[in-house]
Amino acid sequence: MYKHISKEDWERILQLPHNYSIDALVVVGAAYREKELQSFKNILFQQNSVEEKYNIKDSFFKNIFEFTLKGKTIWFDIVYGGAYLSELAHIACLFGSKKTSLLVVVEDYKTI
Repeated sequence: MYKHISKEDWERILQLPHNYSIDALVVVGAAYREKELQSFKNILFQQNSVEEKYNIKDSFFKNIFEFTLKGKTIWFDIVYGGAYLSELAHIACLFGSKKTSLLVVVEDYKTI
């Protein structure tokens, strides 16, 4: 069964403030969430203008790392699978994301 879920519905579901918006979504396709998140944070927090935020309170989307960089609100998440990625991108666009970047991590790859 299909249902239309509006921006206001998502604000309520995710317990976000009214008229909440983001500027960008960055996702990494990787299986090792904690390792990739820590690597991303290590690089990110070298910037002086980064502030971690804690707006997402939904159990399904709880792993979204939300931060501001130079006044822009950005969501970051590690995804492993297209269904979650699709839903995340859809919601990010609904909240105004103008940029969506998918980073692919290639490490420990050996040619057979």
